[in-house]
Amino acid sequence: MKRTMLLWGCAAILLFTACDRRPSDVMDKRQMAEVLTDVHIAESAVAQSEWKSSRAHKQLYGNSVFEKHGITKEDFDRSVEWYALHPEKYVAVYDIVEENLDSLEKDIENYVYHPDEKPTAADSIDTIDIWDKRPSLIYPVKRSADFRAEDLEFYCNNLHLACGDHYRLYLLMRAYALDTAARRMFIAVEKNDSVTDTLSCRIMTDSVLRRYSLTVRLPDTVCARSIRAVLMDSVRGIEAMEIDSVHLYRVYNFYEHSLSYRYKRKLKERQDSAAQLSAKIEKRLRAS
Repeated sequence: MKRTMLLWGCAAILLFTACDRRPSDVMDKRQMAEVLTDVHIAESAVAQSEWKSSRAHKQLYGNSVFEKHGITKEDFDRSVEWYALHPEKYVAVYDIVEENLDSLEKDIENYVYHPDEKPTAADSIDTIDIWDKRPSLIYPVKRSADFRAEDLEFYCNNLHLACGDHYRLYLLMRAYALDTAARRMFIAVEKNDSVTDTLSCRIMTDSVLRRYSLTVRLPDTVCARSIRAVLMDSVRGIEAMEIDSVHLYRVYNFYEHSLSYRYKRKLKERQDSAAQLSAKIEKRLRAS
């Protein structure tokens, strides 16, 4: 009996191993990643061209990728199907794809392919919105789940902050309160010398719509370790409030401090999710 069970166990292991083993007509991880990298580049090129709606041009770009790698569309489709059945291997492939795209983007930003067009320092300044919380808020609300104190606050301490950064908090706000208590918004930047620069302003609570803007500028030799932005330090006593068009712009030198493709993609995903949540809640509030 034990011998029979042992034989069945060995057979099961062999069967599992055989099912998981990559067939000879399926591209290996590295080649698959290289092909997918070029596929993404080709798709991006088509999307930016005047022929983006042309099926023939899309096919032409696709065929050029297959020709470059010495494969056919059937080879590619067969490999995609196999990797789709092995998600953990597909994830490993896309880790390489993202590394390839990051490297390519960095080369482009560093003008590796067109060194004669390399910009001067003044031309290297770029801006990115790093606010990833809800871009609009209404208070009070009927459901406690529709408003959280943390929706009014942003904090970041990742490695993408750099020396010489400028941070600008921008928003529209209308607030009303019966009392005269002082309420403030502020932006605080902790520097690499452990000193924190804080800029704040008082929030008017007379129900008039106002535009608020706070900007912190760091010298080129001073780096940011973390940044915190608070739209209102306390909602106690607030009768009504509307906040809209919230942005936290980071102005930086993209040539010296380039941002990775993965970071910008994940930031965009968080921003899209927050915007969708705001739209959903506001639609429900206005309908009630």
